[in-house]
Amino acid sequence: MKFRNRDKGILTITFVLALYLAGTVYADLTATEGLSIDLSSAGAGTDMTIAFDPTELTGNRTFGDGSTDTITWTWRRATGTNPIITFGNGALSTNSTWAASSFIGALTGNADTVTTNANLTGEVTSVGNAAVIIESFLEDGGASEIAVTAGMMNAGTSASASTFWRGDNTWVTPAGAGDMAQAIYDVLGNSLVDGADVALATNWDANPDATSKNTLYDAFEQLSINVKTYGAIGDYVVASDTGTDDTAAINTAIAAANDGPIKMVYFPPGNYRTTTPLVIPTDATNRGRVRLVGNGRDATFIYKNANTVGSGSNTARAGVVTDSYAVDAIIIIEHPDNAFSEYTTIRDMSLMGTKATSDVT
Repeated sequence: MKFRNRDKGILTITFVLALYLAGTVYADLTATEGLSIDLSSAGAGTDMTIAFDPTELTGNRTFGDGSTDTITWTWRRATGTNPIITFGNGALSTNSTWAASSFIGALTGNADTVTTNANLTGEVTSVGNAAVIIESFLEDGGASEIAVTAGMMNAGTSASASTFWRGDNTWVTPAGAGDMAQAIYDVLGNSLVDGADVALATNWDANPDATSKNTLYDAFEQLSINVKTYGAIGDYVVASDTGTDDTAAINTAIAAANDGPIKMVYFPPGNYRTTTPLVIPTDATNRGRVRLVGNGRDATFIYKNANTVGSGSNTARAGVVTDSYAVDAIIIIEHPDNAFSEYTTIRDMSLMGTKATSDVT
């Protein structure tokens, strides 16, 4: 083994170098900058360990030369932070786990696994086949793109509104995605085909089929009429004596309830203003058996704010007296000639006359 001082006579002591070959201390050297070590006499493939004082490990160190094809180095430091190893423009090859905190430069080849917490900066591309990418390289709020090409993700398709990339590297379509069959059924459960004619019932059936699928709400609608469906508003303000005149709308709803099977006339909460008497009509069959039902005496109010009288008359049952409806009333209940008006119901509402001369009949 030869040791040469290339500086020729300049001997500046900077550190102590202990040279080990195959576990044996060969020499303790007092060296200068520019020290070179020639291991040609030790034989090819001989392992060498060089121990430096960590405080003296400064500057650049060059190991080997361009004629050496493969050199295996183990770089360890007893104290302090790990040094940065630069191999110039040469290739770095290792069969063990690369555990550096960061990697600067181009990483080429086929990476079987890029492990957790790898810090990759700048644009990241793959020139080989990355079999496993564990966790994410992106910071919070970051964005990236993964190209679907042969050798990477399952090729031949791409993500869409109805597909997704499953964990087993397969594009799949979720169950229920895409077009789904739609169907409309009648109350008996029969499906209707496209273009089929349908008819809507105008009133309720006194003897409905047992298989009818009407809901409770539908049944209520068949037995009642809502005055707001016929245009009543219920927005009267007593203090300012302003609001919609609901007389016509309410009378229309009452007449509809008296047409055919008798229905309840429902008044949702509100202040309903009228200017002429509301009329519960009668005929030989129903005899005024309409029911007016509010939402409670403190919730539903009917206000008559005008002294307008009703009109019309009927002969009383005795046949000698005529009952005139030309009276200032909030509600008038008519009766057939020579007959009574029976079972009329007015409940859960308050009737209010806002004029001093108003009467309730």
